[in-house]
Amino acid sequence: MHRIFEYMMGIIAWLQIVASPLIIGLGIGAFIYFPNPTVTRLSIAIIISVLGLIIGIVWANRIWKLKERCGLFLKLAQHQTWTI
Repeated sequence: MHRIFEYMMGIIAWLQIVASPLIIGLGIGAFIYFPNPTVTRLSIAIIISVLGLIIGIVWANRIWKLKERCGLFLKLAQHQTWTI
């Protein structure tokens, strides 16, 4: 049960990390498109929004992998017994 909760929290954190660059990309795309709505500006806005989504996914995956490695290291350190 604890493992499922931990995994769900990781997914929520991953989605929050993806959302940040995506929202920035959507804002820039809206800023480009809405002053003069044309097909060309719409295409540029969509490209910028998709680029924000891709950057967010890559960034979230890097952080996810880093946290998995850190979590594994901490688990190993907790299970070791130190004797002098």
